[in-house]
Amino acid sequence: MFDKLIERKIGEETQLAGAIQKFTLHDIESSRMSAFTKAFIAAEMPEGGFRADLEDLIDKSVKLNLNFTIRPKWTILHYVFGSFDSKPVEQILSRIGIFKYYRFYEESIRPYVIESGLMVITKKKVSDLIDDANKILYEKLITEPSAVKTKNFFIHLFKLKYEETTDINLDASVPYGFIRIFLEDKEYTEILGKFSTLRKLDDDKEINLKTIIKLINGKYISEEELAEAPKPAEENTDKKPDIIDVELEPEIPAEEPEEEPAPAPAPEKKPVKETISLPDSEIFALFKTDKILKILKKIFHNDRNEMFGIISQLEGIRKWDDASPVLKELFEKNNVNLYDRDVLLFVNTINDYFNRKNDN
Repeated sequence: MFDKLIERKIGEETQLAGAIQKFTLHDIESSRMSAFTKAFIAAEMPEGGFRADLEDLIDKSVKLNLNFTIRPKWTILHYVFGSFDSKPVEQILSRIGIFKYYRFYEESIRPYVIESGLMVITKKKVSDLIDDANKILYEKLITEPSAVKTKNFFIHLFKLKYEETTDINLDASVPYGFIRIFLEDKEYTEILGKFSTLRKLDDDKEINLKTIIKLINGKYISEEELAEAPKPAEENTDKKPDIIDVELEPEIPAEEPEEEPAPAPAPEKKPVKETISLPDSEIFALFKTDKILKILKKIFHNDRNEMFGIISQLEGIRKWDDASPVLKELFEKNNVNLYDRDVLLFVNTINDYFNRKNDN
């Protein structure tokens, strides 16, 4: 369902790029490529990019844009956080800035990120902000529903297929798969259920805007298309999206190699594994000894008293929002690298600790 669309969009963007070879940011901004592709390349481009880099970036941009259009929540979380449970504020703000439509998501996320005063934001928090935005959008859509509201709600799905907005009339259609994934991403199960009245419903079935408006507004009556009711076994609501994923997680800056342990004085002796004596602690129990030693080095500069004091302070706090300022002050004081894998592990584990603490 998506292969031909992706291939066409990549071809169009490549053609709009013209004869650019070795390129700069100015070359990208001066090109005829779409605003989304320009913004994506500006955020992701390597220094001194060449044509092969440009074509790779166009490929990723088209796939990301398609994903965002059809399943925005999934795409924001996937693109901004990748496999991590939290990310530094600067990276979150930079990445959400490339999405030039569905602006209500950015307008929900950006103010919180800026006003929170935190250095690191969790994926769960951003997911909750998106869910809140979707609830508001849902209320606006179903309160006094209209043809205009419905068209505007689905307009970007139609723009994937139609070059000009003027071509999107009541007879314009999109595959049901586009609609299904779009509504599942927002968890609008009630609205998705309205489409179950259509006969022989599958992802490739074209549904025109007129029918969508009638379904959403509760005005769809039996016509020739409704000769028989759908069988439950034919429903596709549990089908996984077959949209093409694109991995865009940036490489973590290489860490300085740690010093190798000194060689054992004699072949028959094994190197002694470093240990650390720890007080009884719920938080320390969440980490293996080798991770605690890395945390001690990278976050506390081998100051054990400071580490014990901070962990004790965190255990006396009830919620994550109160713990975050403690971590922020610590990271700023010790000039901690927020992109380091062990630092991110530490933050994610502490965040999970407070989530479980609040659930109990």
